[in-house]
Parts: sequence; C-alpha cells; structure tokens
Amino acid sequence: MRQPHPVPLSRLVLQPLAGHGLQLLPAMTDHSQPISKNILSYAMSRMG
Repeated sequence: MRQPHPVPLSRLVLQPLAGHGLQLLPAMTDHSQPISKNILSYAMSRMG
C-alpha cells in the first residue's frame, strides 16, 4: 500500500472545507446543496 503524504492547499481551496457557506461541489440547480453521489460515479464510468 502507498504511504500517505501531505498535500499543501491554498487558503482559497481550504475555505469551502472549513464551512464558510460554500459547497465544494455544488449542485447546478441549487448551489446550497452538494452534487449527487451518482454524478461522480457516472463521470468516473464515462472516463473509463
């Protein structure tokens, strides 16, 4: 198994993760809601 390693992130990237009101991956119709888990699965299957 691979070893975990730190990945530096900018403050702009960390803002949604810190709960400042923005979704990291907002839904297209309602920006206050996150996208569906099915959307990520669908995108991954299309990528192959």
